[in-house]
Amino acid sequence: MEDFGNANRFWFERHFALKNGIPSHDTFRRVFSLVDAREFETAFIQWAHSAAGELKRISIDGKAVKGSVTKMGPNPLQNVNVYDHESGLAIGQSPANNAGFGEIKGVLDIIDFLEIKKCLVSVDAANSCASVASGLKAKKADYLMPLRDTNTQYRAEAFEMFNTHHPLTTSQTDDTDHGRVEGRYAETMTVARMSDAFKSTYPSAKTIIRVIRGRDAADYRISTRTTKDGGEFIYERNLAERRVSVHEEYYFTSRKMTAEQALQAIRDHWQIENKLHWQLDVAFGEDQWTVRDRIAVRNLSILESVRFFV
Repeated sequence: MEDFGNANRFWFERHFALKNGIPSHDTFRRVFSLVDAREFETAFIQWAHSAAGELKRISIDGKAVKGSVTKMGPNPLQNVNVYDHESGLAIGQSPANNAGFGEIKGVLDIIDFLEIKKCLVSVDAANSCASVASGLKAKKADYLMPLRDTNTQYRAEAFEMFNTHHPLTTSQTDDTDHGRVEGRYAETMTVARMSDAFKSTYPSAKTIIRVIRGRDAADYRISTRTTKDGGEFIYERNLAERRVSVHEEYYFTSRKMTAEQALQAIRDHWQIENKLHWQLDVAFGEDQWTVRDRIAVRNLSILESVRFFV
């Protein structure tokens, strides 16, 4: 900011009385550390929300500001960001104590500030839990969540259900780009055949979704690693020209969705990573910050969201 001010000093002097010149970087740091971060975040959410208009589809995800690690604590500041798919804008930010339960609390905090009635809200596996689902339904919103890998019981139920019964709807897409072929197949069923434990944990859930992703791409690995029974690693020269991988994931939602709708919504969720977080990291250099004051970092993160907005 100081460098920008000095580079444009003559312009600023035509509009402001700069008796002491352009403020130093220490002055900017002090100012941002004194601004009430919660009030600033609230004001940004209200402004961005009004500019974006009615929310129909949003994604919520956490992001660490890696350069904010201090001697007082090894964990960087963790923010929860909200991305609106209709406008392509960042419309909210809330702090989280850390990844995990701290991030879940950040999600619950930020949805209280949003008007999300009839909005479809997608989250990642870290925030896929009953408290977030119930919090969204309390705001009369719908949710789309993955079944966590660690929730082996519910994943086993879904696996058995899809392998023993015909799905209600199916959908498939194939993409070819830069020598890479990616295929996605989705199928949906109601939650009727899920266990009572699942239905009591997520009483508002209506649809279970299975997505199978296949990828065929050039294999540039120099070597491959395998693990022996004793845990020893074996490295061998990679002779393969192509690398094929298949992944199977499960999702659930409080909406009645077709496989085509579900597949599109699941793909859209990752726009928060590709269009927002990537922009903050690569274009704006957020992870390279050397600011250590947590309040200042929170306020500067909001300014970056405003910058992305504009």
